[in-house]
Amino acid sequence: MAEQSDTLGSIGLNPAHYIQPPPVPIIDDYTTAGDISLLGRLPVTLFPPLGAFAGVARLMERGTNYLDYASTKGASSQTVWDVKYGGSFPVANGAASAAIVSYLSKKHRATLLEKCYHASHAPRSQILNIYEFGRKERATSSFRILQRSMYWQPVLIGFLVGLCGLFAILGAFGTAAIALTCAVSRAFALSIRFERPRGYLQTTEDYDASMLVAAHRNALEWHLFTGDRGVVDTLLNKPMIEVPKGSSRTRATSLWFRVADTTQLIAMTFTAANKGWDGLCLVLLLAAHYVLLWGLGRQSLAGDWLKQNDITVHTRCLEFSGRHPMIGTIQVLTETGNARWMDEILESTPRRATWLAALKLPAEESILFDEHLGQDERTNVSNNRKWTQEAVELAKTLHC
Repeated sequence: MAEQSDTLGSIGLNPAHYIQPPPVPIIDDYTTAGDISLLGRLPVTLFPPLGAFAGVARLMERGTNYLDYASTKGASSQTVWDVKYGGSFPVANGAASAAIVSYLSKKHRATLLEKCYHASHAPRSQILNIYEFGRKERATSSFRILQRSMYWQPVLIGFLVGLCGLFAILGAFGTAAIALTCAVSRAFALSIRFERPRGYLQTTEDYDASMLVAAHRNALEWHLFTGDRGVVDTLLNKPMIEVPKGSSRTRATSLWFRVADTTQLIAMTFTAANKGWDGLCLVLLLAAHYVLLWGLGRQSLAGDWLKQNDITVHTRCLEFSGRHPMIGTIQVLTETGNARWMDEILESTPRRATWLAALKLPAEESILFDEHLGQDERTNVSNNRKWTQEAVELAKTLHC
């Protein structure tokens, strides 16, 4: 047998292939776009995820073109069906609206999920989350003033510089470079101001919004955004920030974040190879990052955005046996006479027309069937009408 290499173990395997370094956070453009839209400024955390600096550099270089692509890509790319007007379009702020939905779902869904289908009916389960957005009178508090203030940012920058010095004294030069890079990046981020666009959270329409959101037309989970049209339009159909134009400051910021991205990668590689105190300090810095992320992460960003803009949300969650009762419930609850919005979801047929007409009748009144409908289709229309009316009554009793 050939002699084993010194780098191999007693069983002839290289342990380096199986021992992986601790995972570090990685970020994509989709998440970056969402965080900036909610914060209204450049996000720089204690331990920026790999790719975060490069994402900011791309934003500063490409401007609105970056947001157009980044906000509609990723795992949560979704479609909007406008129940009031009809028609469909991609969600304009995919990551930001997904963060809001995730925050509201985790906060309310466990106590609000209600089943509204007949037990004998074999279900193709459809879940509908209903969010009713509203605005409350602004009441500026000292906490909000402190929360919005940028005065604590220089303090944090000073703390990171001090931390860099401490790491350098301990010989943890890789971790010190990461802390210094983060401090300088925060300083550059402070120099760039993002403005909210004209008409932000406002509308000229005098009626509430009703927009249905899902991953695609065959989805199993749906989200109905209702209420204040300014809020719903801003989340789903309008830009939430204006990217600064190509000034010298913008170009300098873009160049620095390119340098910071490379520096961070080199520093982390150096630290992984150096081990010792450097590795320990990096682990401690990463642990502090995760603790802060747990307390002030994307869930908190969504909640803070709602509080800072005095937005209230009432949430309801219903589970249906099929698509017809769910679509019918939306049609009745939104009180819209327009049925064009559902054409991509439910094909326009005589059976659908009969069912929609039946929903406008009192529960005790008989359905006027189209003469071309067979007995099975008539039974289907009757059942869907019954289940829809039951679901509507249940939905009206739920309030959070």
